[in-house]
Amino acid sequence: MAHLLDTETIESLTEKLSALEEKTGDQIVIATLPTLSGNDIETYSNSLFRAWRLGQKKMNNGVLLVIAPNEREVRIEVGYGLEGELTDAISAVIINNFVLPNFREGNYRKGIIEAVHAIIKVITESNSDFSFRIKEKAKAIEEQHKKAEKEEMVINTIVFLILCTVVGLPMLAMIFGKKVGPQKYLWMGIVFTPWFLNLNAGGKRFGGGFGGYSGRGGFRGGGGSSGGGGATGRW
Repeated sequence: MAHLLDTETIESLTEKLSALEEKTGDQIVIATLPTLSGNDIETYSNSLFRAWRLGQKKMNNGVLLVIAPNEREVRIEVGYGLEGELTDAISAVIINNFVLPNFREGNYRKGIIEAVHAIIKVITESNSDFSFRIKEKAKAIEEQHKKAEKEEMVINTIVFLILCTVVGLPMLAMIFGKKVGPQKYLWMGIVFTPWFLNLNAGGKRFGGGFGGYSGRGGFRGGGGSSGGGGATGRW
């Protein structure tokens, strides 16, 4: 953390986080990494969280804020015990609203301080106006994710039906229909020409794929155990 924060800031944060742990038992740890060495930040953060066994035993009430300036990535990793307060969506709101805007301007100090402040507020003052505003933004993110998932489901259904029509009907015509010409089959009064019969001609190939939405990230904590909750950001 020394290469991103001055000594005074480090001491101030250490004092604040120590006071939090003494009062509530919750642990928040900040880790800055010179490099991820080719690893994804989610896996690295999870491993680091478990290795440090963050949080209290059997409570898993730890939070790990990981910053990798070389890869320009940041991660909030949450332990099982705090996933109810510090949800994936809330973690994303904290990163998007407090961390990334400051990091993009090169102000790591302000981004880290504001992120820590937001995390503490959310897990210790869930009924405050600040926490309420964070939760409202998180709710909007969750609704967007649900909408995206529904849209993806509709698209996948349409693609499936198209494939059934384009591939399935000609195949049924070949099985149950009557051949009426070169690669032509009559079935249910319709003449089908199975296009896939010529796919291997000339060594032609085709391919494609679909992307998807993934809604899990993660904080790790409480003795080093976590369910993968949290969020990742890039600047």
